[in-house]
Amino acid sequence: SVNSTGSAIKETEARTVGETLWVIKTPADVAKLSRQIEMSRVAPGHALNERSSRSHCLVRLYSTTKSTDGTLIKQCFTFVDLAGSERTGKSGVQGQRMSEAIDINSSLTVLGRCIRAVGTGKKHVPWRDAVLCQLLRTSFEGKGTTHTSVVINISPEHEDETLCTLRFGEPVARVSSVATVAG
Repeated sequence: SVNSTGSAIKETEARTVGETLWVIKTPADVAKLSRQIEMSRVAPGHALNERSSRSHCLVRLYSTTKSTDGTLIKQCFTFVDLAGSERTGKSGVQGQRMSEAIDINSSLTVLGRCIRAVGTGKKHVPWRDAVLCQLLRTSFEGKGTTHTSVVINISPEHEDETLCTLRFGEPVARVSSVATVAG
């Protein structure tokens, strides 16, 4: 596999079926990609949110540059929009949407376990317990050429969900990553 710069993708990175690689050279390319992503996401409403994303979205941006001394610098920026965790009873979802909500909540629970394990220095991290965790492993392991920042979105309208989201985000602050320079 190759990334958008033509460089080989590390075999330690998880891949997904249907993953698409785009070459991005201009701001117009970024805008086009953003529209494509938005059009492909399913977002039916429910009692808590009129436009609720029913899937996680992960975009990796690979960048290769040369420093002034000629050293090759490879970076990976991962942008993730996690589908919101929701209590099925409060959201009023049923059928297929309930099944989706259960899957989303399950993957977020496992991701939380992984983040807590990394943040507290545990030797075993359950990366393989969810595809989402496998995809985000290089972002949270704290080594390599990946930079990780997390933005937690909250709502003053839903106090219980906001507190749950903040509790999910709290252990992320304990994860530190160290970027390395490829020689």
